[in-house]
Amino acid sequence: MANYVHNKIICTKEVLNKYFIDYYPFNDEDKLNKTEYTQPAILTMSTAALKVLEEHGVKADYAAGLSLGEYAAILAAEVME
Repeated sequence: MANYVHNKIICTKEVLNKYFIDYYPFNDEDKLNKTEYTQPAILTMSTAALKVLEEHGVKADYAAGLSLGEYAAILAAEVME
């Protein structure tokens, strides 16, 4: 499963770099350490991990988050898509 997750992360990274290369600088550590880049990247990776778990039949009974984590929790709870 670890290899599968790794492949999903790489795929997500490739999609983001293809369509949002100026906004999601995965290869630029100086930019990635800034909040305006880090927070969307964290939410994207959280969403990718959620989708991998769902594809393997794992479904959350409850979801909670604080600050940025609230958005991942909202996605897990299927309140928005």
